[in-house]
Amino acid sequence: MTRASSTKTATKRAKYVNSSNVTVWEISVTGTFTYNGTSSTCTASSVAAKSYSTNWKITSQSASKSENKAIAKATAKYYYDGSLVTTASKTVTLTCDKNGNLS
Repeated sequence: MTRASSTKTATKRAKYVNSSNVTVWEISVTGTFTYNGTSSTCTASSVAAKSYSTNWKITSQSASKSENKAIAKATAKYYYDGSLVTTASKTVTLTCDKNGNLS
C-alpha cells in the first residue's frame, strides 16, 4: 500500500556577522518538499540575500536542490572608501526528512 504524499514549504536563514558580532548581511533559502514517510524530495528551491550595511554589497546569489535538500549560496563584498577590502560567502541548506521534519 502506497502512502499519500504531503507537501511542505519552509525558509531557513543564515546571518553573516562582522567582528563586532553585528549582522551585516544574511541569506535565506526557501524550499518546497514532498514526503511520504518513506522518502523526501525537494521540488523547488529559491534564494534571497539582503545587506544591512551600505559597505557590504551582495554580488551573487544562487539556489539549487539535491535530493531532499534546498541549497542557497551568496557572496558579498565589503568596500571601504570605495575600495574592495574583503569578500565573503555563505551557504545555507534546508533538509527535509522522510517524515517532513525540517532542519
